[in-house]
Amino acid sequence: MYWIFVAGFVALPVFGMVAGPAYAPIVFGLGGMQLLYSVLFHRRLPQFDPTLLAIAIAFAALCWASALWSIGPQRSLRGALEMTAIMAGALIFL
Repeated sequence: MYWIFVAGFVALPVFGMVAGPAYAPIVFGLGGMQLLYSVLFHRRLPQFDPTLLAIAIAFAALCWASALWSIGPQRSLRGALEMTAIMAGALIFL
């Protein structure tokens, strides 16, 4: 049933209702919908692909470790937090 919402979100850029960079919130919205659907109707969290999860964790660790040798550590920490949030949302969607 929730695929009706997916079809609606996918159709938005096709009809020119959102621009390219504005498509990221749609992906995270779909991830949130998938998470809610799984929790509410299946009473469990979605399953993650172990290989994809390992790659995401390794990349996030590299992002956080880069703040140790960065010229601008505050900016690097903000970037690492942003990348971690993006990967967490993408993993839920994928």
